[in-house]
Order: sequence, then structure tokens, then C-alpha cells
Amino acid sequence: MVSQENLHDDDIILYRFLRDSFNRFLLDHHLLYHYDVHPTSPVVDVISRIMDDMSRSDSSYRFSSPSRALSWMSHETLPLELLGLVNKGSPRGSDNQVRLRRMPLNASTTLQALASDRSNYANPNVCIEDDRYVINLSECIRQYKSAVLIAFQLFVIILCLV
Repeated sequence: MVSQENLHDDDIILYRFLRDSFNRFLLDHHLLYHYDVHPTSPVVDVISRIMDDMSRSDSSYRFSSPSRALSWMSHETLPLELLGLVNKGSPRGSDNQVRLRRMPLNASTTLQALASDRSNYANPNVCIEDDRYVINLSECIRQYKSAVLIAFQLFVIILCLV
């Protein structure tokens, strides 16, 4: 049986090689969005906007509402989860890959707070594309059989902080 603790450590790779081709794939599948937003915008508002745009896209994405306890706040159960950098975005020595991990999100967290956090969200080598700030999100898909399996689907959001 796979422990819940080990599932949270699964590698999510930040795609850096052949970036333009990968971004084209994401665009073609309505998984990459460009927005002009104010730095003081709450991250939860941006995530909600992304979910709305994905739902209205040609792919008509639908997000399931996770079951939640009455005490859980809505920002704690968003179908899209914020991803942060592992090891400050430094490439892993064995394969030169930058890894991402799921991060907690406070309702009051702003894009400005993310953009100023160089340890988790703002390594300029991997979080800036064409002078635009990039945030990474994932949707966690859970299936239950003999073990719990978690698959992550990566969404890339490119923002111009105005």
C-alpha cells in the first residue's frame, strides 16, 4: 500500500527543455493562459478566473467539487492547486530537472507575495518567461483501488503584473 505521506513527495517536473513546443501544446489544449493582472490580486481570484476560462474553453474542462468537511474554507478545496519550487528552483544534479510541489494557499495571498518569494515561487531562471511572471498549478486526480494513486496535470499561467 502506498502511504499518503509518500504521495505528496512525487516529482512534478517543471518543463524547461523545448519550452516553446511545450507551451504550444499547453495552449492547444487550453492549459496555458496569459493575463495582465495587478500584483495585489489575490491568488485565489486568479485561480477562479483560470477555472472559469478553462470551463468556457473549447475543451470545456469541468472540475469536480471535492468533498470537504464543513469547517474547510473554499480556498482550501480549490480543484486547482498552487505549485511551488523544490530546492528554490535549482535543477536536480542527477537529471538537471527543476521540480515542483503542491503548496498550501492562504485566502489573502497575493501575486505580489508569490513574486517576492524567491525560495518557493520566484526564481527568475525558471519563473520568468518573456518578461512575464509564471505560476504553475495542478489538478489533483484521486483514484481509489488497492492503493491510492495521484496523478498531476500541469497548468501554466503566465502573468504580466501591471
